[in-house]
Amino acid sequence: MLEVIDCRLVSKSEFIMNRGFQPKNSLFFILKGEISFKMKDKNEKAGENELVCFPDNIYFEREMPKPLTFYYLRFENPGRAELPFGKIYIENKTRIISSFEYLVKACEIGNDRHKRHFLNDIFAQIEMDALAGGKRSDGTTERAEKFFEEHIKEKISLRDAAGAAGVSVAGLTLHFKKTVGMPPMRYLNNMRIKKAEALLCRTELSIAMIAQECGFDNAYYFCNVFKKHKGIPPSRFRSMYGL
Repeated sequence: MLEVIDCRLVSKSEFIMNRGFQPKNSLFFILKGEISFKMKDKNEKAGENELVCFPDNIYFEREMPKPLTFYYLRFENPGRAELPFGKIYIENKTRIISSFEYLVKACEIGNDRHKRHFLNDIFAQIEMDALAGGKRSDGTTERAEKFFEEHIKEKISLRDAAGAAGVSVAGLTLHFKKTVGMPPMRYLNNMRIKKAEALLCRTELSIAMIAQECGFDNAYYFCNVFKKHKGIPPSRFRSMYGL
């Protein structure tokens, strides 16, 4: 099981180490700036809203063409699980930034339970995107995603989403299966659950209000769907992970 050492927001204009082995396994999520690096004969660049993993057992060479502001996560890998390395594709940038924000807070207050939770959350996102093949959205999918985000509190039909994306219902379904590996309405439901998780962790809104904010018909239906996805009801999730 991976274990957090620390996580913090860092700004710097140059690296202390430009080559060698990272002392501890590290993730960089870049908010501003740019780095170029080489690992296992693979040359890459990473910039704003991109994630890079430096495992402690892989030799690297790196440069910082532009000053960096980034989330810096150091972690232990006692079981020596195989880690990704180099630039990692992340689909939901907003979600992973939120996870880093809360992991920083958990490290500041020394809450080990929340540290483990948000570390696991970050790696769950990495794993899910890897399982989906790191497929990026195309323009059609992106238009539908934007429509979902803007109308998430409302009742949305597949026909509504297809119209907003400028394609047929069948066309939208094909685009979503190709780019994100699931039908559009399942994707929307996952978006709603993710938003509910964030509201449960960050706010004191009632369960009924969260259900409304996330587009569920009522609190009872929301609780059933949430428990099906997460294995626990919303109230239990809040008591475990709310800050």
